[in-house]
Amino acid sequence: MTTISSYKDLVAERTRLEVELRNQKLAFKAEIEELKSKLEPITDTISMLGLVKGKHGEKSSLLQTGLSMGIDLLVRDNLLSKAGWAARIVLPAVLKGFSKLFLNKRSSNGSNSNGSLNSTSANNQIELAD
Repeated sequence: MTTISSYKDLVAERTRLEVELRNQKLAFKAEIEELKSKLEPITDTISMLGLVKGKHGEKSSLLQTGLSMGIDLLVRDNLLSKAGWAARIVLPAVLKGFSKLFLNKRSSNGSNSNGSLNSTSANNQIELAD
């Protein structure tokens, strides 16, 4: 690190730091592009297998996929292992439907609640100002 004793030194140090920052940004972008090119075969494979999209074209979340697999493993294979064939088919499907509805409601409530909280706090501020 250099010692700064005058305004001229300060300006020179600032330009040196700006050039260094620009070089680091370029190096970072190059590393990101290299990483993207290395991961491209994996993303192509995932999209080809259809792991990213659901049955109707909507994107399925990793959480929904995990819940579906968990319901299959726990409910169908363990809890209903001695149940009849109808229960082993119907109950996991019903639980998957409920979990999907729950996640959709939860994600839509999360996005709506931010807007309502902001408008409520704005209303409260207006009321307090009066």
